[in-house]
Amino acid sequence: MSDSWERADTCAQIYRKSLLYLIYHALERDAKTALLGLEVCLRNDARLRHLFGLGGTRAERGEVIWSPTHLDAGLSASGAVHHGDFDNDPATMNSVARRVLGADDHDPIQEFPREPAGTRGPSAWDEQVDWPAGMAFLFPPDVQSMAPSPVYSLGQPALSVPITLPTPAVSHGATDGRRRALCIGINQYPTAPLYGCVADAETWQATLQQLGFSPITVLRDHEATRATLLSVLAELVTTSRAGDVVVFQFAGHGTQLPDVNADEADGQTPKHDEAICPIDFANGAFVIDDDIGAIFTQLPPGVNLTCFIDCCHSGTISRFGVGVPSMAGAGRQGLLPRFIVPTPLMIAAHQQFRHQLGRQRAVSTRGMSEMKEVLFAACLSSEVAYENAGHGDFTVRATRLLQAGLGGLTNEQFETRLSTAFGTGARQHPRLYCHPDTRAGGLLLPLSTAAAP
Repeated sequence: MSDSWERADTCAQIYRKSLLYLIYHALERDAKTALLGLEVCLRNDARLRHLFGLGGTRAERGEVIWSPTHLDAGLSASGAVHHGDFDNDPATMNSVARRVLGADDHDPIQEFPREPAGTRGPSAWDEQVDWPAGMAFLFPPDVQSMAPSPVYSLGQPALSVPITLPTPAVSHGATDGRRRALCIGINQYPTAPLYGCVADAETWQATLQQLGFSPITVLRDHEATRATLLSVLAELVTTSRAGDVVVFQFAGHGTQLPDVNADEADGQTPKHDEAICPIDFANGAFVIDDDIGAIFTQLPPGVNLTCFIDCCHSGTISRFGVGVPSMAGAGRQGLLPRFIVPTPLMIAAHQQFRHQLGRQRAVSTRGMSEMKEVLFAACLSSEVAYENAGHGDFTVRATRLLQAGLGGLTNEQFETRLSTAFGTGARQHPRLYCHPDTRAGGLLLPLSTAAAP
């Protein structure tokens, strides 16, 4: 299973992660002994990354199918969401049979029988234990509804689908208004591939779903072109209405590029634009701060738009602030910086791309007093955002705090808890950027809803 589903699994509700994580952490002679079935272990092993094509290029010999998938039939299908599911999941068993037989997706095979609804027996862990009545609190209803959405086989383009899984009832202090989100994670860059961004997007998706967000659109790897990213983000923003709560999350590379329209006022010579890198950035199709700023200026009144940006220059990407990152620590074993140093070829491609777009009105650099959005940045604009062990450092801490519940937190209080979670001597320092009056606003609450004192 993908890492987000491993973490959403449970062993009899006592150990709140999967059986493999229990073995990984506690049941081997040495803690954190590498297990072939754990995504985090595969990604931490250079040989396995190469074998299974987890480094941004398609493998010739090996392939990984992360369960559950968006397919329910064929060579690359699985519906397993618990470790006890694989041997009685029809999609998984039929996929295995096709691979053993050398059959393709359309060849007839004797299908694994599908159980009629409601006839499935107890799971391997939870329902076979005769729990005392006093321990019923261990089993919240509809646990599976809070799990993440299907994951796709890496090395292949995935399909963009809004998440339609059922969501748990969540009290977020609002009587009306929608809660919608766009989550983006890109690993398979042609230059400097990453390993934790898709998992980050899926973790954000699961976390936001737990907080009552639906629908949630997720763009992974090859889905996240510049055109698609901007189109989906613009649709999300411009179709919002007063009372809505909207989240934009991005995990991937950031960079800094020469300003081609002379709108920056960052005190640098030459001036620079901050940018995030979509999957097709190599042809100059960067998403610069002007692009995002132009969309955010269209935010309707009364909408709470909150951004969680896990890349370098995340504090500047919505048109506030500037800085040159220090690459100290980049390349340390186990750490990957989410920053691409632009080469002369990249800069030339960027300049040509912007020229082909034609002259566009620049979005003036805004101070925080002009910001409509709330922005939680993974690091200062002078720092590098890191990923480690299959996830972004910022995402791990931010989602863990959110999974504990909003609890009437203000934006400012969440920033404080984030900073505390990184601890002293941190290599990056998350920051909140927003209008001064919004600092005391309720975290992920409708603008009309006051946070608890």
